[in-house]
Amino acid sequence: IVSYADIAAAQIMDYEEKSGWFLNMCQRLATHWEEGHIGLAVRRPYLLHDSMVAVLSLPRNAFHKTWRFEFIGEAGLDAGGLTREWFQLVTEQLFDPDIGLWVQSEDSQMLMDINPASKWC
Repeated sequence: IVSYADIAAAQIMDYEEKSGWFLNMCQRLATHWEEGHIGLAVRRPYLLHDSMVAVLSLPRNAFHKTWRFEFIGEAGLDAGGLTREWFQLVTEQLFDPDIGLWVQSEDSQMLMDINPASKWC
């Protein structure tokens, strides 16, 4: 990527040359928006179901990528806010007592167990 020799050579440049060298290095190191990201589209009324289907369909090599979300039918470019909203909404739904995914653990009030009677299990 950038070697020590490259950096050493840049150290002796004047300011204008260093600035040009730096901008060139930034352009070489930049990646396209799509590289390193994976897009997930979900419908807000079916958020938990669509999210589970989308995540479970991802290949293994997609889990290390940055997830970008789209709420179908809504305008918005995910620069972080949609991802934050998605995590908040999915977490709220996962732990919603009305969904019944979890039951209080018999061992401790501080623990939850997966409810085997839940339709999601």
